[in-house]
Amino acid sequence: MAAVGCGSEPSKRDPNVNYGPSNKDMLIDFGAMLKAYIKEHKKAPLKVADFDRYAPAFSGAEEGLRTKTVVYLWGQPINTDAKAAGTVLAYEKEAEASGGWVLMQDGNVRKMTADEFKAAPKAGK
Repeated sequence: MAAVGCGSEPSKRDPNVNYGPSNKDMLIDFGAMLKAYIKEHKKAPLKVADFDRYAPAFSGAEEGLRTKTVVYLWGQPINTDAKAAGTVLAYEKEAEASGGWVLMQDGNVRKMTADEFKAAPKAGK
């Protein structure tokens, strides 16, 4: 009888491959977690501990914050006005130096070059 599993045994996995959520997925998850927080509290979070009760439901976002892969401009909300579409709200930490995934203040995630990131307005600034 063969055993059924859901992937490679950990000992056979390539140690150079990241099997967790991608940085894009972390930012999408973070946007969803931020929306849930704001809906409940009617304000944006100010510190990591504000997200503690949301972490189990948004594990990708929690991992991004914990590992500092995701950088959030604290205290800034999701905003659906037209200007927010071009304003950076959160980003993968490499975006500043080499470009990467960015959560815009309107809630959309997109990829930016380092130059685009530097030129884009940042939420709260």
